[in-house]
Amino acid sequence: MPDEVIKQTLPFMPPTLRAMVQVQRLTGCRPSEIFNMKVVEIDQHTDSVLWLYHLPHHKTENKVNRKKIIPLGKPEQELIAPYLENKTAEQAVFSPRTAMQERSTEKRANRQTKISPSQAKRNAARAAKPHQYKEFYNKDSYRQAIEHAINKGNKSLPDGKKIPPWTPYQIRHTAATAMELAAGLEESQALLDHSSANTTRRYAHGRLEKLKGLRFTPQKKKKMKKRILMIGNTDDLRGVPVDMNDYYYFFLSPADGNWRSDEIDILMNPTRRELRSTIREIENADYDYLITIFSGHGCESDGETILGLNGQGETIAMSELTNLSPKQLLLLDCCRISALMPEEIAFAVVGTTLSISRDTIRQSLGILPPKPHSAGSGTISCAARTFSRLRRATSSRWELTKSNRRLQ
Repeated sequence: MPDEVIKQTLPFMPPTLRAMVQVQRLTGCRPSEIFNMKVVEIDQHTDSVLWLYHLPHHKTENKVNRKKIIPLGKPEQELIAPYLENKTAEQAVFSPRTAMQERSTEKRANRQTKISPSQAKRNAARAAKPHQYKEFYNKDSYRQAIEHAINKGNKSLPDGKKIPPWTPYQIRHTAATAMELAAGLEESQALLDHSSANTTRRYAHGRLEKLKGLRFTPQKKKKMKKRILMIGNTDDLRGVPVDMNDYYYFFLSPADGNWRSDEIDILMNPTRRELRSTIREIENADYDYLITIFSGHGCESDGETILGLNGQGETIAMSELTNLSPKQLLLLDCCRISALMPEEIAFAVVGTTLSISRDTIRQSLGILPPKPHSAGSGTISCAARTFSRLRRATSSRWELTKSNRRLQ
């Protein structure tokens, strides 16, 4: 809100409200700090030049853990001094009672007709039982008083010169912006008593005002640098190529942002060396956004998800696929087998896992009905029996989860 709007409104305010708005504009204080100001809180003697306004409480007291003091210079002192006279220590410096008396006096002075007998009777009744205005403004009455002044001014102002609506909270923003333009952000931060300059930036808009006066060519918005890395392990998993194909065409479709084909890399059954080389390339390319998808075998070891890369038994930890970009989405479509089991049982599982199909494991755990074994399937039958014994021995400590969802 420009200073001109405040100045345009001031003539239509009673003197108390006018002084109140001017002091808030000069100090940049919050509305509650101006309308709760008491006579006793104004220290006129500690400093030879400045008056000090000691706030008993303030909004950020619990955060900054210190009291707030607002210095009052010569202009503020001249505005406040008339409202300190003949008042007790606990009375408000700026009181709505005083403002209403000033408004009534102004009305009587501007009256152009004689008081009729009925009006005199009403005045006498009001004098006998005067309206009891509160001693202090609050956030609503302060705002309403300013709105009344704006409406009063707009009744007499011609079209094109009407006063736009504004609130007491905008006065603080105006003070911050003016200080930043005149002296800089640090001085604006000190005026508002902010502990962080980032907070002050939300109030002060001086840089924006300066830029409005400059001619410059707007720079083009930086295009997001993005990539998709899809890793598949088809070892005894016939559905992985289908999943990779579904993912690929989904990302190319308008439903997921029309990714370009050159932004999508697919590694099927990669070696650990090949995958790590690709990871280093991604880290060095400094992508803004990365989607990483893995589909294949997986297990869990010591709290870490281990991903099988190929039929040669090469694996990679999930942690090596994370934190490759400031914004990254990691999707894992794999088994994660975790167990707390006796060492001899764990050894038997390690020796047979690679010879077991996914359906065989699920059958041994009771997820699928068993199928009749064909000739030459002794290794699978042995493995199935091993898993069956394992399920019975560790039924309370065994977990097998499989996420086999496809993007539709």
